[in-house]
Amino acid sequence: MYKNKFVVYFKGVRGSHPVAHKDFMKYGGNTACVYVNVNNKRIILDAGSGIVNAGNQIREERILTQDKSRFNTIILLSHLHFDHISGLPFFNYLHNPEANIDIFCKAESNENLKQILSDFLFNQSFPLNIDELKSNITFNSINVSNDNFAIILRDEDTRPVITNLDGAKKAEENDVVITSMYSKMHQKNGVNAYKISYGGKTLVYATDRESYVGGDKLLSSFARDCDLLIHDSQYTECDYNSIANVKQGFGHSSFEMAIKEKENSHAKMLAFFHYDTNYNDEKIDEIKNSIINKTESLIMTEENQKIELL
Repeated sequence: MYKNKFVVYFKGVRGSHPVAHKDFMKYGGNTACVYVNVNNKRIILDAGSGIVNAGNQIREERILTQDKSRFNTIILLSHLHFDHISGLPFFNYLHNPEANIDIFCKAESNENLKQILSDFLFNQSFPLNIDELKSNITFNSINVSNDNFAIILRDEDTRPVITNLDGAKKAEENDVVITSMYSKMHQKNGVNAYKISYGGKTLVYATDRESYVGGDKLLSSFARDCDLLIHDSQYTECDYNSIANVKQGFGHSSFEMAIKEKENSHAKMLAFFHYDTNYNDEKIDEIKNSIINKTESLIMTEENQKIELL
């Protein structure tokens, strides 16, 4: 179904917390989750409430294609704030004994990552403890220098190969290569951006980051010439600069900041992401009409939207 393809699905595009209201139906109310299928390799970016829909879509795809092979996926967490992990216990394959799931995030150790997720999501707030889940879960702490961290997904391998940039340079033509960049541009423990490369196409996922005036040189370099940049766009410029309702320092960017990062990195397309929970469909339509017409290749993402890079 996805052989030699690079397909991106937006399963949750909202920030902070889920929203359930008739005025939020067009763009959606689920929190951050992007499902990417690259050459039949499944990658999930963040595990907000949108991961529930991602799991349902994957299950339907496997039924449609009569795929009875062992399920494999990797989940790349940008950080451990609740709106980016809250859907994880309800991801259906987490409870499937035939599933291999690799979870990646910056943490002090693999054990520390497991403990944080266990404490936040399972021990006190879910019927099952994390060790009672049926799937085969591996916790992978990105505790090495992010400038030298890489994952390779090979056709012949069922599980990811964790390596470094030197190893990634040796990737073969059909390999999917994932690299990561860490920065302190979000509150407290910072945030990871991820780059997925395959078949000459590149996706960069950079949510929950508060950009600088004029842009972030590190991100611009990391995302240089990418085909699709998914960037945090929580606020309008007016709201971001509000004196009455302060937003600066919260770890989120404005739409204008995201556009600046697109320009600086020479990204071919920019997908706005992580909308403020107070922005209903009418408000986002207004933003879209005021911004999209000014700059080409901008995408106001909607829940369940699909983008094909290959």
